[in-house]
Amino acid sequence: MTDKKLNTLELVKEYLSEEKYRIKLDDLINYELRNIISKYSADNFKKSDSFAESLKMYEEVTEHFQSIVTAICYWGTKAHAKTLERIFTRQVDAISDIGGWESLRYYPILLLQYFGGISALAAGNYELLKVILSCLVHDVRRNRSVEITGLVIEKTTDLHRGFKTIPGYERYHVPRSEYLFKLMRSKLDEILFLGKSYEDLFDRFEIFLTLTYSDFNNRNNNSDWGPPGRFVWKRYGGSSVFIEFKTEADNFKNEWEPIKTGLFQGSYDRFVQVHNNMSAIMSEWHFL
Repeated sequence: MTDKKLNTLELVKEYLSEEKYRIKLDDLINYELRNIISKYSADNFKKSDSFAESLKMYEEVTEHFQSIVTAICYWGTKAHAKTLERIFTRQVDAISDIGGWESLRYYPILLLQYFGGISALAAGNYELLKVILSCLVHDVRRNRSVEITGLVIEKTTDLHRGFKTIPGYERYHVPRSEYLFKLMRSKLDEILFLGKSYEDLFDRFEIFLTLTYSDFNNRNNNSDWGPPGRFVWKRYGGSSVFIEFKTEADNFKNEWEPIKTGLFQGSYDRFVQVHNNMSAIMSEWHFL
């Protein structure tokens, strides 16, 4: 971790610790947002013809925000929801205006969703997980606000083919998922020391991401499809994480924390419907 990144992380953690630092936190976030938005607008994102090089560019540009979003989602509270939401809405606005491959433009947002979502789950912070998955952002094509996961997954689905071109990822069923799993492990462990829990948290977040998009897709496009993650093949390879996820919800129903915070329209019945629809789709995927 670079000295600058470490200093930023320590400042964010300090500012999250007490309400009296709220204005300082907002000032820091606004400074970092202006900085990253200026980098998104740089010409290098319009010139690269290499998929792998473009990934690295966006990963380097978002390095500060990877740690910022991680800290907010792990140590923050419901009071920081608006700050977290602003991080995503301002970047989505900026990315929609830059050149380059359209699907790649939204990769940094997806990357930050993973960092924030896994961190929120590690802390049991479902209020901020809801922001990560469902905050409203502007969709230029529809000219209206939509849930962030709906927009980002629609824009990045085509990246599957690009990740297949990266050496070592040609044979993976879900190369994007495998790539992110390896990319993020050491970075999150450096900040949160997740150890062996990292894989379970990663799978859990991907299930939330898949089901959140499936819910959005059903309401907006009359389709129940959601993006597959590493957890899909685990369901059939001895680890029933997708089934266990539903069992957890079944035990609490409308008192399940994700439902209480408003995910799946705040309805256990809606969650069951989405989960069952997605389960049926998964059972038909040919690579299983």
